[in-house]
Amino acid sequence: MAEALKKMDEKHESLTRERAATLEALYKEKEQLKINTEMTGCLDGKLKMEKERKESLEKTLNEEKDKSVKMKEENAQLKIIASKYVELQEENHKLKEQCKEQEKALEELGAQFGLSKLEMSNFKEEVSLKNIKSEPQWVDDKEVTHCSSCSKEFNLTRRKHHCRNCGDIFCAACSDNAMALPSTTKAVRVCDNCYHLLLEQYTVIVPKYCTLHGIQYVVKENSTFIERAVWFAIILTSFVCASLLVNTMWARFRMSPTMTAVKDTHLPLYSLPFPAVSVCSTDKIKREEAYAYLSKFVNLTDDKIHEGVDHFLNAMALFQHPMYSRMIPFLEKSGKVLGDLAAVNLTDFMFQVTPTCDEIFNRCFWIGKSYNCCQLFRQQRTEEGFCYSFNSLTSRHDDYCRAVGNLGSYSEFRPPSEANDCPLRRNTAAGSSSGLEVFLKSFNISNRIVNANNTIGIPGYRVQIFYVAEYPEAGMGSLVESEKGVKLVITIKPSVTISTEAIRHLDINDRFCYFPDEQSLSISYSYSQKSCLIECRLNHLKKVCRCRPYYFNLLENTVPVCDATQIGCIAEHNSELVFFSPPSVEIRGFNDSDLRSLLNCSQCLPTCHESVYDTDTSFSHDTLPLAQESYGVLDIFYRNEGAVKYQRDVTFGWVDLLVSFGGIAGLFLGFSLLSIVEFVYWSIKLTLHQLSNYIKLHSTMLRRIFLPFKK
Repeated sequence: MAEALKKMDEKHESLTRERAATLEALYKEKEQLKINTEMTGCLDGKLKMEKERKESLEKTLNEEKDKSVKMKEENAQLKIIASKYVELQEENHKLKEQCKEQEKALEELGAQFGLSKLEMSNFKEEVSLKNIKSEPQWVDDKEVTHCSSCSKEFNLTRRKHHCRNCGDIFCAACSDNAMALPSTTKAVRVCDNCYHLLLEQYTVIVPKYCTLHGIQYVVKENSTFIERAVWFAIILTSFVCASLLVNTMWARFRMSPTMTAVKDTHLPLYSLPFPAVSVCSTDKIKREEAYAYLSKFVNLTDDKIHEGVDHFLNAMALFQHPMYSRMIPFLEKSGKVLGDLAAVNLTDFMFQVTPTCDEIFNRCFWIGKSYNCCQLFRQQRTEEGFCYSFNSLTSRHDDYCRAVGNLGSYSEFRPPSEANDCPLRRNTAAGSSSGLEVFLKSFNISNRIVNANNTIGIPGYRVQIFYVAEYPEAGMGSLVESEKGVKLVITIKPSVTISTEAIRHLDINDRFCYFPDEQSLSISYSYSQKSCLIECRLNHLKKVCRCRPYYFNLLENTVPVCDATQIGCIAEHNSELVFFSPPSVEIRGFNDSDLRSLLNCSQCLPTCHESVYDTDTSFSHDTLPLAQESYGVLDIFYRNEGAVKYQRDVTFGWVDLLVSFGGIAGLFLGFSLLSIVEFVYWSIKLTLHQLSNYIKLHSTMLRRIFLPFKK
């Protein structure tokens, strides 16, 4: 019994498992059926979409077939039009040939007509000459009772007079003319008609053949007074209009004789040198070195003298254009120390106490290559003091570069391989780190000049981009503070302006620029406007103070350097060195007193060939290790891989001006150069003709004078 129950339980469990398996299989079948149903619905949707797509494609195909049929029809029409166009071209060509033939025929007919007209004119002149030269038929007085011209009857008061040329009888009013005949040597009475005929024979009638418009209508014999007045007014109006336009063109030529136009927007960078870069430390003097130098002249152990020396050093630290006047308070506090320091050579003093190249520069890179900074940068004299410049021809080591006297044009710069005496660095790339990279050092704070308040200026460096043959301009450029990781990015956009040789022939006041060989300076071997202004200021200081600042040496070295007692004179005349007088006193906005105090540097004009380097600056923070070790980073590079080239040329050359005047004169008056030739021709012909007539009329008298003994 127990076994039967056990078997029954096992069978029950087996049936239960089968039931569970069957239910699970049934569930899976339901799921699969559901999935199949969904797939069927999805496929039905896709099938429907495909049917719709098929219908759309069939519709599109039908439309394309219709378009194709239309295109074929249009193509056939175009072929017909093309064939007609070819036929029309051939017909046009034939018509042009016929037109040319007809034009040639017209020209031949015109030439023949001109010849016929000329022959007719000659024939009339010959007939007139024959009539004049033919013997007159003397009319009998008894046969004539009326005047042959006015038909008035003769009487006791209106008497008869014979014309000595034609022989007819006229009244006194119609024969009141006297003219010498070819057969006589004195003037005799002739009628009005014969007088005009003889006058045409003896005188060349120029207006008849004049080519100027309207003249022939003014002098035409049969013209009425109104006609002549109208034509004269028209000619006068045309002459006035032509004169006004000619005056306008001349004024335009005088007011703007030159124009500047873009010649090339992508001039290769290697065509011009990389600009000069100056780096000026805001700390001009190292205090300890200054004390050591000045201790040779004064006793620094004396507190009063030491205080006066400190004020003197503060003044020297501010000794720069255009801020000379800021030295005055310190110079006044220096007192008697200035007299004790009068023997100090300020140029040598500043050379000794100025920060050296190794104290300013940490690392330098040029076109990606590492260089010793002191090989790239040289000491530079500026109106800001002693600085350091890269690629400058006016820096201290390039004083011997006399060969660069004609540096006015970018094309005249020689590559470094051809001029080792004055090398100029060039670049062909653009973008960050492609030009000059400079990593700067920090100035020793303990060695700075300190006044009673705090310190002089912000510690840092002033960076300026300028032309290689010029001096840096004081007070310009960007200031980078002496701080770790501070980066000054300067992008350069160069442009070049050249002038044609036609400009050279203009007056300097018209072109307002100098060519390189037209002006020279005493502080530089090459001329530039900035250098000229510097020399103008130096000449003014030479005149009023009889000395020059320590940082400039004239090439002739004829002017002494200002000593400690004379630098106050420079500070007192600071305002005279900042402003320049305008080129014309007629410019408004200036008082007479202002004009008298302004510096006259009107001779300092720009150069006709010049290179300009426009810059954009921006500051950032560099996290590279080398930048973090440096107190200021400079990244100077070209913005684009090409420069802009401008060309300055004359607005109107003399040929252009002559063409303009000739066009105006031809438009309004019909005047040309041939009119001048025509005038000369007729003048000569008139003179010769009058001389010939005079000889003919006075041949008997001349024979008696020159041949008195001839029988």
